[in-house]
Amino acid sequence: MSGQDDLMELESTHTQAQDTAETALPDNSKFKALRGKIAVSKASKTAMMPFLASVELDMERQKPIGIKDLFTIWLEKGSKYWLNPMDKSNGLGVMEEILFKYQGSITVLTSFIQLLVQLANEGISPRAFIEYVILPRMRQDFNWRKWQENHLEPLRLIAELLISAKKHPPFNQEHIGSGRTRLARDIVLVRYIGRPLSQYQAVQLRDESKLKNYREAWKKISLQDPLSLYFMRNNALHFIYIMSGKIDLIQLVAIVEQLPDIERAFNSAFPDTNINLKSIKAMNLYDYDIDRAIQARKNSGFHSLDFAVEIKAYFNIVKALLQKATGVYLCAYYAGLLKRFKNPVIAEIIFKLVEIIDDRGGMHIYKWHTNKLLGISKLNMPRYLQHIEENRGCDPQYPRLYLVSVMKTQRAKQQMFMYLQIILA
Repeated sequence: MSGQDDLMELESTHTQAQDTAETALPDNSKFKALRGKIAVSKASKTAMMPFLASVELDMERQKPIGIKDLFTIWLEKGSKYWLNPMDKSNGLGVMEEILFKYQGSITVLTSFIQLLVQLANEGISPRAFIEYVILPRMRQDFNWRKWQENHLEPLRLIAELLISAKKHPPFNQEHIGSGRTRLARDIVLVRYIGRPLSQYQAVQLRDESKLKNYREAWKKISLQDPLSLYFMRNNALHFIYIMSGKIDLIQLVAIVEQLPDIERAFNSAFPDTNINLKSIKAMNLYDYDIDRAIQARKNSGFHSLDFAVEIKAYFNIVKALLQKATGVYLCAYYAGLLKRFKNPVIAEIIFKLVEIIDDRGGMHIYKWHTNKLLGISKLNMPRYLQHIEENRGCDPQYPRLYLVSVMKTQRAKQQMFMYLQIILA
């Protein structure tokens, strides 16, 4: 089947779903206005039917909670990336199940639905906001009587931040990036910017200066380079999802503020993205199972601040080394060391070492000094760093390999000269 046939089949499927949604509408005045909206809506056709079922159910309630209003704005503003916000697995259906199980009143969701209507009206997917912000925050909270008190204000503050961020590049366009990194704006905006904030309390989110710094840092990231995007996903984004609300907001901001420099370093080092992805994977600070990696650090005595210190130190190492010919391999080497030691103090000391070493164009000088540093007591490590700095970035005991090579060449020339003299004698 050709690509055009595939496209025609896809369009046919969407049209059939659209027709089905229109014909499934009850024949009464309550739903009459929706027929025309369904016909022209760009929202996901396959999501219409289950969403419409939730609308019908709500309209049968004595006190509807506003699902029809959400459906209406969803039809008007939605794109094909907008899925069903009432989904039972990743939508408000999860919260409905909690209310059913704990005999809660469905009307408690009214204020949250009104917030979703506001977001949809601003062109932000309500389903994405539920999946990446509301559920990570609320799905383990079964005390439904406290939902509005504990969660509504923080969610409103996050929503306001997203609405503001959407007005500026790179989030003021439907798609971000191109080619392999072409991403739907709604998903990136909510998942990358909103989700890390999902579990902070209102008192923290009221700090306008910190939220402004957080938003400004994201505005400096283009999200166009596939290598830097892969690195950020695996070393920053998953980490700040897990640590949401567990590290201070100022630490979260400090981590995100490093990402624009990381992106620029990747763009400069690999302008044509011509590198094996396995080399980038080797640079990951966390193992393939990040949850297990973080738990292992907790078992070793890590506190929340220690995680932030470690990852910031590693990002500084990456920025310092990525411009060097062997930078990728050195980053992988240091990532392996940080995984092994699981110690934020050592992470910071290693960064300081990398910063002061007199780079001579190879990996040996870094590895030699690092091995010597790690072979002394933590108490003496700062003194050793000072010793290296005082000697212009190199331990006097470091074997000057290039001098050894020069001496070997000179000795060979002398031997050849003596040999020629013997022959000519």
